Amino acid sequence: MRAKVLTIGRIWCNLKMPVAKYHGISHRVHNLVARTNVNSSPTVKAAMGKHVRKDRVKGSQSDLRRLIEHCPELLNARVRSAFGLRADHRIEWVSPLSPDYAEYSDNDFLHILGLDSDSANLSDFWPSGGPHWDALAKGDDDCVFLVEAKAHIRELVSTPSSAREDSLKRIAKQLEATKAYLHATERIDWTQHFFQYGNRLAHLRFLRVDRSIPAFLIFLYFIGDTDVGGPSTKEQWLGAIELLHGFLGIKRTKLTPFVTDLFIHVDEIRSNRGLPAANDSVPKD
Repeated sequence: MRAKVLTIGRIWCNLKMPVAKYHGISHRVHNLVARTNVNSSPTVKAAMGKHVRKDRVKGSQSDLRRLIEHCPELLNARVRSAFGLRADHRIEWVSPLSPDYAEYSDNDFLHILGLDSDSANLSDFWPSGGPHWDALAKGDDDCVFLVEAKAHIRELVSTPSSAREDSLKRIAKQLEATKAYLHATERIDWTQHFFQYGNRLAHLRFLRVDRSIPAFLIFLYFIGDTDVGGPSTKEQWLGAIELLHGFLGIKRTKLTPFVTDLFIHVDEIRSNRGLPAANDSVPKD
């Protein structure tokens, strides 16, 4: 926990931007991270690229399961609006689903989306042990949707890549290619800072640019998850995201039309299921 807070501090110190603009953001992010104390759940690997958690989950995993299982159209409507898709564009969620709520990675995430892993050659792009996608969906016109979900700000500050030697070199090569494609800040090492965020963008580039697959990347942020002490407003998330983008030097890019930030309050999920709000005093956004 202390290391995560210190990482935020180091990121703030390295930002070469006006202090007046980011002082308030940094202060809010530091306080929100400091208040967060969430234990990660162990993952049971059921197959090479299929990952199942057998214990009780909370935070974004719990929120996402309830959202997709009980009110997928709440999410689908936001996705269609964000990407300018037709109102009748079909979106079918293939993960996480009952009974095991598995997450997928490597070639298995391609298979579950109905993509040909042989022609995609994902293994040539990234070594095994790649991103575990929080949610995956198929849509009309061969579209695919990749989701990374968060319920508390500490999750944004991911650990550095744990890959070694040859695998790390391959990962670094693809992250550098993605940085160049996005015209991001060259001096930032994405294997060390916000690695998870960077590798998600790299995989979108691989699918969209290298393989011409109509893929969309969704960063889904839950608001008001009191179980994990998550942000209570959209503005708190926006402050942290602005800090992240500023540090990585990401502005509007060629991938921007295919990436979106979505914000869903947990009370929206509960109300769609006919349940009382978790905390009526929490402001909705």
